[in-house]
Amino acid sequence: MANVVKIIELMGVSEESFSDAVRQAVKEASKTIRNITGVEVIKSTAEVEGDEIFEYHVTVRMAFAIERGDSAGEAGETDESEEADESEEKDEDAAADDEKSDDEKGDDEEAA
Repeated sequence: MANVVKIIELMGVSEESFSDAVRQAVKEASKTIRNITGVEVIKSTAEVEGDEIFEYHVTVRMAFAIERGDSAGEAGETDESEEADESEEKDEDAAADDEKSDDEKGDDEEAA
């Protein structure tokens, strides 16, 4: 069975260290992303004031497994087909109303 893994790029920030910045990125991402499988540090930078580093930044690539389930396309197709059915019903109702209007016009012309 083949798995699909998505990779995103994030920046972690820490006042402690580069390692802590990586941990912060993983910690924050795990609040909204499940199945994180790995992290790769792409770039490390730091903010300096005077002669001291006051903020560590790391750019990371984070990998996570995509969950299986109903595909979004299938769900969308169902919604679209229901909307199409409703639209067709409205069109049919509008056509019926138009026919009534034409008949009523004919009745008015005959009466005149």
